[in-house]
Amino acid sequence: MMWQWIVYELKQSPEILLFLSLSLGYLIGGFRFGKFQLGGVAGSLLVAVALSVFGVTINDGVKAVIFALFIYAVGFDSGPQFFRSLGVKTLREILLATFVALISLATVIVFAKIFHLDKGIAAGLAAGGLTQSAIMGTASDSLNQLGLSTDELHKMQANIAIGYAVTYVIGSIGAIIACVNILPKIMGRDIHDDAIKAQAEKFNGAMLLMNDQHMALSDIIGRLYVLQKLLTKPSVKLNKKLMALPLNASKEMVRS
Repeated sequence: MMWQWIVYELKQSPEILLFLSLSLGYLIGGFRFGKFQLGGVAGSLLVAVALSVFGVTINDGVKAVIFALFIYAVGFDSGPQFFRSLGVKTLREILLATFVALISLATVIVFAKIFHLDKGIAAGLAAGGLTQSAIMGTASDSLNQLGLSTDELHKMQANIAIGYAVTYVIGSIGAIIACVNILPKIMGRDIHDDAIKAQAEKFNGAMLLMNDQHMALSDIIGRLYVLQKLLTKPSVKLNKKLMALPLNASKEMVRS
């Protein structure tokens, strides 16, 4: 009886599960397991998958608006950096991104044919494996244009979310393992050393500090004085007299 009451209340107010997924997801995503941290996005996804046991659905209009806000936020954050980085030097990165996208698309198509996966599952695998949530919205809109029956359309759209939820965490962890453990052994270089070298080239050797970082030593302040007369006073008294002079003075005369 209690379970039925909880499910009924959640169906009346599905936004409870929405904000609960976000809050618990970011809480879980903040935990560290050695060097690995799940992060707020993956944590929210895992919590949402767990809370889906209640069988509560979100209105399609709400999902469309939230997804549009997500795409807007990603574009607004990365757009300026993208246009500033365009140039001859970034041609290699553009070609690499194109190569990865084509290989990933071919992989999804081949395995979907081999294992007889429907279009919804295939799109979800692509979105989760590449950790690209934008594929979900594009795939969902494409399914609407195929002329499918209502039941079949809803089934495939649900399969997009299933495939995405199953493969997102694996796609995230796989990229971390590949970059940290596999690629350095294959290429014979450490990614941390390459990052430091790239930073030094970008900022002409200057050290870039994060928000919570500070230099261990403060800036050195120098003084320049012109002595116009030989001083015979002890050095201790002379130092006290020099230190008492103003910092902004470029030349000061010290008299005995």
